[in-house]
Amino acid sequence: MTEDNDSSTMNILDIDDDMYVKPRTRHGFQHSDTGQHSRDERDLLQTSNNNLTKERDQLQTSYNNLTKERDQLQTSYNNLIKERDQHQREIEKLKIKGNVALNGVATQSSLYNNRYASDAIDGKRNTHYGSCTHTQKDRNPWWRVDLLNVYRITDVTLTNRGDCCPERLDGAEIRIGNSSENNGINNPRCAVISHIPAGETHTFQCNEMEGRYVVVVIPGRSEWLTLCELEVHGTPAGNVALNGVATQSSLYNNRDASDAIDGKRNTHYGSCTHTQKDRNPWWRVDLLNVYRITDVTLTNRGDCCPERLDGAEIRIGNSSENNGINNPRCAVISHIPAGETHTFQCNEMEGRYVVVVIPGRSEWLTLCELEVHGTPAGRSCPEGWKTSGSSCYYTTTVIKTWEESRKDCNERGAHLVIINSREEQTFINGLYGPGNETWIGLTNVDTEGTWKWVDGTPLTTAYWKTGKPSSSLGADQDCVAFFHHSSDPGEWNDEECHKSNNWICEIF
Repeated sequence: MTEDNDSSTMNILDIDDDMYVKPRTRHGFQHSDTGQHSRDERDLLQTSNNNLTKERDQLQTSYNNLTKERDQLQTSYNNLIKERDQHQREIEKLKIKGNVALNGVATQSSLYNNRYASDAIDGKRNTHYGSCTHTQKDRNPWWRVDLLNVYRITDVTLTNRGDCCPERLDGAEIRIGNSSENNGINNPRCAVISHIPAGETHTFQCNEMEGRYVVVVIPGRSEWLTLCELEVHGTPAGNVALNGVATQSSLYNNRDASDAIDGKRNTHYGSCTHTQKDRNPWWRVDLLNVYRITDVTLTNRGDCCPERLDGAEIRIGNSSENNGINNPRCAVISHIPAGETHTFQCNEMEGRYVVVVIPGRSEWLTLCELEVHGTPAGRSCPEGWKTSGSSCYYTTTVIKTWEESRKDCNERGAHLVIINSREEQTFINGLYGPGNETWIGLTNVDTEGTWKWVDGTPLTTAYWKTGKPSSSLGADQDCVAFFHHSSDPGEWNDEECHKSNNWICEIF
């Protein structure tokens, strides 16, 4: 067979280094599309891989952003929780600040282990025994706070003892009213305490019951009564003159000064005050506490002589000197028609005494009703001091002689307490438990038998124990101690000045 050198049909297989079989002819390799196709697939795979990597990175970024947002939300949530707790604490502080019992006078049925009634109105919700009141195991034991004013009471908050015996308070009643008869336990009932767990604080709604006294009593059994804190929230009951003491320049036909604060706007003569035809006649009410007075409302006589009140002045202040007619003026009454009631704005003037005076002429002064609206002024006292009226009081737990006590008060910018009224006497009595004796600022050390207060003013009203003072009998008893009782208002005892007692400081 003859070899055909020109034949291009004879195929010879050749294998390259990549084991790729390339068809060839006598004249060389035959061209193919297979390699290009593989490269295209490789490029597509590389592109897909790049895209997946990019998507992965985007997902990782999204995840990181979400994690960051989550952490920010968690931080915001934690901050909100912190703010909520802070606001709650502020609310509790405000609630305690609005506690009208803080300035009251507390008493209880008996005393056990020096746990005084006043421990329940010290502003501290400490639930340990040492911060709580405690009576003996009395039959129907009671505790009472005199708010020194009539309030519309919205609620009463009680904190029970935490270290022992919470069940002792089970069945206790909260009573509110204006009567101190039978220690106030006959006043209307606000609530019955079924149970307050150990150390807890519960609030009882009283729906604006009106009263001056808040009483906790355990009726029907013998029990120890313990309160760690009692808080009273409410507003002054309106006309603060109703609980005041009225006087006037003179009396005509038994028309007493108190007729103007009996709560009745009756305009007939028989329900009104009446003085003689005095020169500069006056009428005054002692509110028994200092108030920021917003307004005074006057009702004029309706059956006669309304012009008699023309030109009268309303004066408000803390001085009873010259019957209070020198106190700052709230208003001048130009005219109130017969039988009408007019209100005079006083812009929160501060004072204990409200006076109506007709200056510059001789006149009969008649008032059918006088109403005073305001809020207790209180005052800003140093930390640890108690407030009553316009004064601050500091009580001590150590004992010193009278002179050492006087010096201690002076170093505090105060003086030994000076007692000016029965109300203040009652307040002082409640600062310590029954049987305690405390130095007050009364002495006759300069002149035997002449008693003076530490500010030099003479003694006018006294609350001596029976048979006292006895210094006139020759004993060196020239200083006065307050003897605290379980019932109001306490008594005084003259004692030797070198004896050691607790003492009470006062800042006017």
